Amino acid sequence: MSRRFGIALLSLGLLAFVLPGSRIVKQISERRVEQLPLRVETTLSGLGEDWPATVIIEMHPELGTRVWDGQGGRWLIRRGQVVAGTLMPPPTWVPDLEILVLREEADLTRWARRHDVNLLESELARCGERDCFLVGNRFSGGQLWVDKDRFEVLRVVRPGGRELAMSRYRDWEDQRFPSEITILEGVGEVGSLSVERVSPHRDLGESDLSRAWVEGAPATRAP
Repeated sequence: MSRRFGIALLSLGLLAFVLPGSRIVKQISERRVEQLPLRVETTLSGLGEDWPATVIIEMHPELGTRVWDGQGGRWLIRRGQVVAGTLMPPPTWVPDLEILVLREEADLTRWARRHDVNLLESELARCGERDCFLVGNRFSGGQLWVDKDRFEVLRVVRPGGRELAMSRYRDWEDQRFPSEITILEGVGEVGSLSVERVSPHRDLGESDLSRAWVEGAPATRAP
């Protein structure tokens, strides 16, 4: 279990207020009606001595995600899978952040199915100092942890133990996004991405999110 998140069920008297997982997904979707494609600039820190200092992530709510570093590495992510990259399998620090931009209820539901998050199970819990909904089974399968009031994604647990923890949400040019993203495996922290800038990327299109983009990577540096 993550060191940053303690699981603490609230009193039984509050359990009547737990929303079903499907309602929680619907609430997330309704709050993202105006979600735009995003360019996210981050600095990376973690266990690897040869890890890049800079990581740029560009995400489209429907088309997928591309990630590149300052060392010529590029990766293309679609529907939760890294489908192409300059190094495969990808480094452990390459994050799949599509859950932070998906805006259609159907896409969010499909995301939950892919990650074995059971939308029929949910409970009230604590995420650090915040009240949250835990969607899924905390003893098996995938988990989605969501802020109870703002419906911001705070934590994702994938089958197999890989976790992403999101914290310090803020407004970035009218787009809500965390300032810190922590990557964990099992009980240990692998690395963290400190978000330096988030900006809308309205021109992000299919040609940008293609294998051709990956194959066109320069030998020593990112574009």
